[in-house]
Amino acid sequence: MPTFLSYVCEVCRKPFQRRKGHGSNGRFCSRSCTARGTQAGWNRSNFTKECENCGGVFRLPESRAKTARACSRRCLGQLQSRERKGRFGVGELNPRYKNGIATYRRLKGTVCIRCASPSNLLVHHINHDRTNNTDTNLETLCSWCHLKEHGIEERRDPITGRFT
Repeated sequence: MPTFLSYVCEVCRKPFQRRKGHGSNGRFCSRSCTARGTQAGWNRSNFTKECENCGGVFRLPESRAKTARACSRRCLGQLQSRERKGRFGVGELNPRYKNGIATYRRLKGTVCIRCASPSNLLVHHINHDRTNNTDTNLETLCSWCHLKEHGIEERRDPITGRFT
């Protein structure tokens, strides 16, 4: 028959029992009381900082004072999302935009429109503006026709095949 020992919680002052040899020193009755009772030990300096996202004040160890920016992962995610907006191109500025190059390659780029070659296909911008990814400005060319389009073929050495 197990033996139970009686204790009084240091936080809420409620009496509680633990089985002898349970591994607990009998200071706290629950995990929530343990968290509240040990918080001062975890953050002895009582260092606080203001969340850059929501403006709330949160506690943290002094060692994280220079790097911590937000009170929670959710606030940090919202903060980083706002900071990164526009950096990777939003909408039509993004090269993987649903009506951009990636879609054009997948839907229309099966053969070169000039020589009907099915290999080494590239997407060519007709007006040479790489930011204009509308369907009317894109065409599928093989690598050789693309070289000819940009006038690079004329700079090729006929003997070595290398560009000059």
